Amino acid sequence: NITQIFTITYPIQALMLVLKSVFGTGANVFKYKENAKQADDTGITIGIIFGFIICTLIITNLDYYLLFMNIADYSLKSFIIFSIMLIYLQYIFCLVLEKLYFSHQEKKSNFYTIFFNVLIFITLVFTSLLFLNEMVTIITTLLIATLFVICFFIYNSKISFKDFNIYQFIKYDSTSAFSHLLFLITYFIGLSNSFSFGEEYVLALSFFTIITDVQWDISYNVGTIAKIDISQGYFNYKTHRKNALLLSLILNISIILLFFILYPFYTPNIYIVLIFTIPTLIDLFVVPFYELKKIYLHINYSPLKVTVIVQIANVLRTLCSFLLTPYCTLIGQEVTIYLQLIIINTLFFKKYKIVGDEIIKNYIKE
Repeated sequence: NITQIFTITYPIQALMLVLKSVFGTGANVFKYKENAKQADDTGITIGIIFGFIICTLIITNLDYYLLFMNIADYSLKSFIIFSIMLIYLQYIFCLVLEKLYFSHQEKKSNFYTIFFNVLIFITLVFTSLLFLNEMVTIITTLLIATLFVICFFIYNSKISFKDFNIYQFIKYDSTSAFSHLLFLITYFIGLSNSFSFGEEYVLALSFFTIITDVQWDISYNVGTIAKIDISQGYFNYKTHRKNALLLSLILNISIILLFFILYPFYTPNIYIVLIFTIPTLIDLFVVPFYELKKIYLHINYSPLKVTVIVQIANVLRTLCSFLLTPYCTLIGQEVTIYLQLIIINTLFFKKYKIVGDEIIKNYIKE
């Protein structure tokens, strides 16, 4: 049953992504666009405080959270608390990583990312095998993760409250911030709705999420790199699109491999899993064809217009989560992806009068 925890705490990931968009990405774009030299450190500092308050409130009201999510097995509470606390530590880690990526310290960032995840993995596995006690495993892992994140923060950032401008933080990544906010509502309602159809759907959704969620997280880096390059004048649409599609191919291969490797261990309903998985494989190839243009329009044309377009699509996705079907989250995903594909490309063509690879000429001129 511990597999369910990943899906139970899934909405909290979306919540942390809202904060990361504002206090991580938004603060860093503001730093470089407006020469606000300490905006990145200030974003990290205030983001840590906000995240702590929110996660503390969730943990202290955990029974109400589980009740809403239609989870009756309260024996999982210790692991759920562990999951929430680890998500919070990873959120802090990602805030600092965002600063390093924007300062073009990719190799350093990648090293720390690999080291941190390997450290957590080894700690979890060895403490579980050595002690066979869930509390020892939870406490040891959290202590080691906390010490690492504190050292990482001290070495790469500093406490600061200068250049704080919440409006600018939100403005420069408002599209992502509000998208993640609606994702929070979507998964909070949608997963609760899906779980109400019984354990068969809980297991199938958990399995599907385990083999695809990391890939979606990785795919967001296409947008992060585009934001960095656009804000600093290095953007090349043709190159970015090529890299994005190559990344999508790699991610799809990893999903297929995970499907065949892990299926014998979980044995969920094959038909339910395929209904969720096949559209996702297609979607990972579709997203780059509007995501890069959306980010360019957001930064260099009209943050308001792009935010409105994206949020209309996301509101429709959120509304789909209320549908009385276990596939409500999938339906919402398809609606938002293809609606954005149509509208963003239409707006882009209207604004720049040309399409396809030739748009790179316009980028160079600008």
